[in-house]
Amino acid sequence: MNKRGQVTVFIIIGIILLFVTALIILLVKSSSIEELPTDVQFNIDSVELFVSSCLEKSLTESTSIVLNNGGYTTIGSSLAGFTYNEGSDKLIVPFYLHKSNKMFPSLSTFSESISSISETKFLECINNFKSFEKEGYKFNIGVPLIRSEFTNTKLMTHLTFPFKVSLGSKNAERRVFETSIPLKFIGPYAKVNSFIKTQSMKEELLLSSLSESLSYEGIQVQFQNYGINGENILFEIILNEDNGQNPFIWNFALGFDWTFDEEKVIEIPPVKDILFYEFFGLNEIPTWKISTHGIKILKVPSFGEGLQFELDTDTFSIDSSGVISLDPVKLGNDEYLHYVKVIDPFGNEKVAPLRISINIEDELSPKMNKIEKQVAHVGTNFSLKVNAERALSFSSGTYLFEINNKTGEMYFTPSPENVGIHYIRVDAINNYGSTWQRWELEVK
Repeated sequence: MNKRGQVTVFIIIGIILLFVTALIILLVKSSSIEELPTDVQFNIDSVELFVSSCLEKSLTESTSIVLNNGGYTTIGSSLAGFTYNEGSDKLIVPFYLHKSNKMFPSLSTFSESISSISETKFLECINNFKSFEKEGYKFNIGVPLIRSEFTNTKLMTHLTFPFKVSLGSKNAERRVFETSIPLKFIGPYAKVNSFIKTQSMKEELLLSSLSESLSYEGIQVQFQNYGINGENILFEIILNEDNGQNPFIWNFALGFDWTFDEEKVIEIPPVKDILFYEFFGLNEIPTWKISTHGIKILKVPSFGEGLQFELDTDTFSIDSSGVISLDPVKLGNDEYLHYVKVIDPFGNEKVAPLRISINIEDELSPKMNKIEKQVAHVGTNFSLKVNAERALSFSSGTYLFEINNKTGEMYFTPSPENVGIHYIRVDAINNYGSTWQRWELEVK
């Protein structure tokens, strides 16, 4: 073969190798590109359901933690705690009564501790919506604010969690969610509070009186003695034992002085304490319902001299006489939960929840027809359509079911864990604002 022929062969082989190399590089690059799912649909309902589920989960977990800690987030050095061993674990619970010293937490201490832990647990559960981001969703989230409140039969929780979500050209915004768990706590709380007050003034132990009073409500109490003379008593009050789920355990301790000195001087309470219990108080604040425009005022139902008043918000104000004033237009139609603090001249404090319900209808905002009480049955399909004039969309923060944001239709099939009474909120929205109503649903 002559030299010209050899050169031609080499050129052809070089071209082939160059083509093969380019093809390989192209294939590698193509395979390295992550294919986004093409069938992902923008579904705000699934995002709402995820948020509601995380809220209920965090509420349940935080309630268990706080009750185990006797009403507190943790038992720090500022609290008198009783330490004991349970198996290989060393546990600590607060003393509610240690000899003559009462250290019983307020009801607001319980609810505020639950709210605080719930916020942390909620963020852990949400995890920045990473499970949705894998599907192409994008989020811009705010800081969650949780407020919890006990009723006679349940623990209600209000979550303010503003976030924006988008997928492609579609987007939505959400802000408020609510949930509750069944928990009969106010009754047992009052009985334990009464027991602690009475026991602090008695030399003899009154355990049977507490057991008997709680048994009337179907609540079991267990106690165990510790110490050389059994002077430290650990209490376990079992709540929600009859609801078919894991019960909550309310733990606390009592340090009892078994010695009795007939010559012991009975100490007169200091003036500070007398003023606190007899001449200073904050009564329950009824829900403040606002349905018309204009500046609104409310006098906080308190009594005492030289009191100071504080709010947990700067959105509206409270003056030195305990009068709250607000402009409902600045807040908007919604339900709000804030707290009022009253302080006496000695630094003693009382806190009460302030519930505000604003729902103003005008000629431009949606007008909703009243929804009467509804009954649903386990295993049977339930549906309901919200009727509202001038409404462009609908929303609901309930975890029970989805609502069609265009038609206002709600539908679901109740399961056994849904049995009970639920208070469902529905919002109707248009370009001029929104109105809402809360209706009752009983699942049998």
